[in-house]
Amino acid sequence: YRQATAFLPVGNIYAPYYRQADAAYVLTMPSFTDQDEAIRAVPAADGLAAFNYYLDNFNNGRPFILAGHSQGSNVLLFILSEIKDRPDVYARMVAAYVIGFSVTQEYLAQNEPLQFAAGPDDTGVIISYNTEGEGVLQSPVVRPGALAINPISWTREETEAPKEDNLGSITLLTAAVADLTPVMNLASAQVDLALGVVVCKSVDAARYSLPGLPPGVYHTYDYPFYFYNIRANAQNRVDHYLAEHQQ
Repeated sequence: YRQATAFLPVGNIYAPYYRQADAAYVLTMPSFTDQDEAIRAVPAADGLAAFNYYLDNFNNGRPFILAGHSQGSNVLLFILSEIKDRPDVYARMVAAYVIGFSVTQEYLAQNEPLQFAAGPDDTGVIISYNTEGEGVLQSPVVRPGALAINPISWTREETEAPKEDNLGSITLLTAAVADLTPVMNLASAQVDLALGVVVCKSVDAARYSLPGLPPGVYHTYDYPFYFYNIRANAQNRVDHYLAEHQQ
């Protein structure tokens, strides 16, 4: 709910059920290879089957956005690896919001022609970031070589986007549900190129840190902190995609 509704004004939403792996167990596996295999075997297989069913039964040749968070974004990486070799499908992808999981340089090198977003307007690209406070040295969802884009300024530069430029955050009511009333002047954003994350300096780490995660890892808030920025950006990319394909 708190993620999918960001795209509600932009298009129809198709949210498939799939069998999830236990995240706490997967993230404690000793290697990224083991973690990826655990996701590939069941969650990604279900996700890809659901995506293909959507293409065959509901898409009708229309452009589409892929969007996920956390394990859902890990699943999206497997789907993207498949559609990169299907030009007729890949050409219809407006963008993929692979948020809350790392998109690495290595992944892109292994999956050409997939590209990471460079700005607010490009289409057919991957958008990704993980949100942290200052001083976080390790996060279970951040991998070496991760890339990040600023969800306020939509650039990959390290210039901080102040909380005043944020179009609106939302407040969580439960683990799954949020109040969609815009909360202004809450979350800033600054890309840390070395860590491959987005650093939010404007919130109280004690309030927004999460049980079971290192202090300052704002994993649950990747969407809520920047909710209305994501919504506006998705509409912007759709507008650019449609303009490009009307020529």
